Amino acid sequence: MIRRFNTYHGGANRFAVGQGYTLVEVVVVVLILGILGSVAAPKIINTTQVASQNTFMSQLTSYADAFDLYKIKYGAYPSDSFAGILPSGMEEFLNADEFALETPLGGHWDYRFGANIVIGVQYKNGTGYPGATTLLEIDQKMDDGNLTTGSLTLTETTHKWYFWNFGDN
Repeated sequence: MIRRFNTYHGGANRFAVGQGYTLVEVVVVVLILGILGSVAAPKIINTTQVASQNTFMSQLTSYADAFDLYKIKYGAYPSDSFAGILPSGMEEFLNADEFALETPLGGHWDYRFGANIVIGVQYKNGTGYPGATTLLEIDQKMDDGNLTTGSLTLTETTHKWYFWNFGDN
């Protein structure tokens, strides 16, 4: 027969031998944490997506307003520029470094001056493209809920443009 001796250490941890968690207790805790994680994760992901969409809409509106302010001050909209490059003269209204950053939904801000004056996003060869579903959700909040009509439109090309049409030439 083997005898087990418990050693008295005093204080809160009086017995050092025989203390600890059983495998069953550890498994139960891990399962509970897994269940909580599976419930919380989709809500956290959805909140992140909504925040990105809201930031995108806010930036788009601010940029369009800045171009309108330029027109009010100078009588015309600025000249065309490339994606991620702030048009010359707009530094007074917008930060060029922020304009060059990727948008909250991927792609880069782009301004076009032509038959239509537009501020939009260019997704080069579809890189970073959030998908038509995400853009449709934004269109439903800001425009007419249709990606082919209204102020917000999606042009399906190799570059995947998403534009906010505004102003008059």
